[in-house]
Amino acid sequence: MNPDITFVRRYSSLLIAAGLATCLTVGCESNPKSRVDVQPDVVDVLHTDSTAQQTAKPGMLMAFDLPGHAGTGYAWQPLGTMPTFLEMVGEPVFTAADPDRMGSSGMTRFLVKATGTGKATLVFEYVRGWEEDAAPVRTARVEINSTNGD
Repeated sequence: MNPDITFVRRYSSLLIAAGLATCLTVGCESNPKSRVDVQPDVVDVLHTDSTAQQTAKPGMLMAFDLPGHAGTGYAWQPLGTMPTFLEMVGEPVFTAADPDRMGSSGMTRFLVKATGTGKATLVFEYVRGWEEDAAPVRTARVEINSTNGD
């Protein structure tokens, strides 16, 4: 066999394996870097099966953290449509309390921006998204009152 062809075959396989390993490593990052630098004006850890209250002003960015477990299949989801004076910023992000433990408990963060004034109650449900008509195992609510006043 031609030595040049053997060399090309050997090293092309090595390059493909190295490229695949790099792609898999980069693809496993759990928290997008674009969300790391976002600093909300207020962070509220919502307690399940209760209602929190939050005052806001237009332009204010609020973070709502909800406890959960990544490995259970359950995830927090907002219920219904977002009121017109509020805007969901990006997708919710789960941060594990112990990233080295698979299925670790942690917090799911929702970022909500007040774009105007008004009063509304946001409801979050802890559900398995693929189960139709299943009741949520937990619910959290936050009453938001956004005003122009001081």
